[in-house]
Amino acid sequence: MNTVTTKQARIDMARARAGEIVLPQVTHIAFGTGGHEPGDVTKPIPPSENDTALEQEVIRVPIASRTRINETTVRYKVSLAGDQANGMPLTEAGLIDSNGRLVARKTFGAKVKEPDVSMDFEWDEEF
Repeated sequence: MNTVTTKQARIDMARARAGEIVLPQVTHIAFGTGGHEPGDVTKPIPPSENDTALEQEVIRVPIASRTRINETTVRYKVSLAGDQANGMPLTEAGLIDSNGRLVARKTFGAKVKEPDVSMDFEWDEEF
């Protein structure tokens, strides 16, 4: 599940299309532990268009690469290193812009990071 969040993000997209502003670049992907039903990390709670932050952000990782993979899709890649977010049931992620604002949010069944293991993540933003 992926939802562009906040009314402000949608307003900014419309303003950018009208040539009024330049959109800030997506610079980070944040990960958190609050995207699931209480007591069951396997059941994600769908994101809301009113989300302004992750429920329980635990780490924010700079985008390692961004690539336009077709005419309407940008792919962002990040990696969690062996010493980052270990033992945490990650159940939510968010695209964060250079102003520190949440642009989009995903929720999913838990992915538990283990010590000394790197995890690679890709996020496709489709327009």
